[in-house]
Amino acid sequence: MSKALKTAALVVGAAALIATGVGAAAGAGLLGAAAASGGVIAGVATAATFTTIGTLASLGALALTVAAGATAPKGTAAGNPTKFTIDKDSGIPIVLGRTLAGGRVVHRQYYGTKNMFESWVTALSLGPVKSVGPLLIDKAPVTFAGSGATGTYAGFMWLDTQLGACPEPRALAGPQGAFAGWTSASKLSGLAADLWTLKFDKAQKNNVFPNGVPQRARVVEGMLAYDMRLDSSVPGGSGACRLGDEATYVYSENPACHAVTWAYGRYQNGVLIAGGGLDVVGIDLAPFTEWANVCDANQWKVGGQVFTTDDNSWDVLKMIAQAGGGEVMPVNALLSCTFNAPRVSIGTITTADITGDIDVPSSAPRRSRRNTIIARVRLETHGWEVQPLDAVAVPDYVAADGGSRPTEIELPLVQQVDQGAQLALYHLLNMRELDGITLPCKVYALGYRPGDCLTIEIPEAALVGRNVIVRGREIDAATMGVTLTCRSETPGKHEFALGQTGKAPPTPDLSIPVYYPPYTEVEYAAEAGTADYAGQAGSIDGYDRTFLEQLRADVDQLQQQP
Repeated sequence: MSKALKTAALVVGAAALIATGVGAAAGAGLLGAAAASGGVIAGVATAATFTTIGTLASLGALALTVAAGATAPKGTAAGNPTKFTIDKDSGIPIVLGRTLAGGRVVHRQYYGTKNMFESWVTALSLGPVKSVGPLLIDKAPVTFAGSGATGTYAGFMWLDTQLGACPEPRALAGPQGAFAGWTSASKLSGLAADLWTLKFDKAQKNNVFPNGVPQRARVVEGMLAYDMRLDSSVPGGSGACRLGDEATYVYSENPACHAVTWAYGRYQNGVLIAGGGLDVVGIDLAPFTEWANVCDANQWKVGGQVFTTDDNSWDVLKMIAQAGGGEVMPVNALLSCTFNAPRVSIGTITTADITGDIDVPSSAPRRSRRNTIIARVRLETHGWEVQPLDAVAVPDYVAADGGSRPTEIELPLVQQVDQGAQLALYHLLNMRELDGITLPCKVYALGYRPGDCLTIEIPEAALVGRNVIVRGREIDAATMGVTLTCRSETPGKHEFALGQTGKAPPTPDLSIPVYYPPYTEVEYAAEAGTADYAGQAGSIDGYDRTFLEQLRADVDQLQQQP
């Protein structure tokens, strides 16, 4: 249901842009035309010709996007990726980052005298991958000389491995050569896989497999990813990495890089095997680049395994984003993102900018206002099994709420204790923010996008010096209005969530907020991990601030005319 709604939202959103003539850079196209014509009147006349179908399509896209978010299932990776299993319906496993993979059996055969040999062909991940580690039998590594095991399993175990090149130069081979259902033509191109052979000889006095086939697994450093920071064709990038050319991809555990790669999709021989299948022009790379720098600065990594059929592609993208403290969303028919990081306010919304009734919640609903959180992550120290971390409680919030109000959060693609605790605490703090602040604004607010930080100065609504993060934007082409949906932004929560201070920020309400000194550009660049983006604080979505302020004055003057 969620996938269908999300797809419909993207399609209807694109229809809205076609109908209104507003492209991916909606603000630049509309506002730029007005400026080039020598005045605002020409721009308004053009806007007046926008058809009703554009407005309806825009509203439909917003409704479908909201519906998709509401019906989206919680992110959980299908099955237990650490187990060695036979499941013909599980799809192709895909390893992201470094993790333990049990593998999915694609062929199994007994052969030889008295069927003493048993061979298992196992797919570990879609390929190519960076590396496949030693074979672990009952969680203990086995050494091999060539393809044959040494030590306890010498003469009873063989292994052949491939990394998943496309195409593979040869087929995996067993110790006896070809066997039923498996020949030199049985190539598994594009799959990281192995062929594991066991010998069961009941005539031997000491049977090395007394309990039958042992449990096996391998630590895999997974699929390569596109890194937009290493792409010289992208503004600010430097390197040979190119989206769509997997030969140029690099090994990465960065959630933002894997999010872009998954959204674009994994292709083999021109066929989409996994991922979203978005075109390169359908992904807004600038915010993903900033997000990648934040992930590196916080040492947030993505790691785990998903499956091509059991896991919904949109859910997988959300799980990857979750591992980096982010969210993905469609903006202007582009896939964009927002994420947890200190923000610089790039604009101010005042009473003069409002065109209708605003909606401001007085506080977060009690149901969502939790004060204790337990993160569940996969830990290598616990055999790569999912484990609950120690509960993180905020004493000030417990006292204010009159008792403990715990909740859990599942982080299926997180494998670090500190990262799990930080992301869980961010989730708890965000639940206590004032969410759903609705601001109907004049047309010049078109330059603000989801993820931007704004300062609200509307005393009539008890919003004085209140920083907010734009969470959604609805464009009404017929009335030339823009409705921003925002969430309050408490600056002190970032230091608290990342363990840089032990003092929790106060729970936001409609009282006058405590003054927080603004981040300087240098401080923001250091925390975000990039100085380039901080230098853009004087612009809004790439537009010069002076131009937008002048446009604001022109529109106000136009509206005052009889």
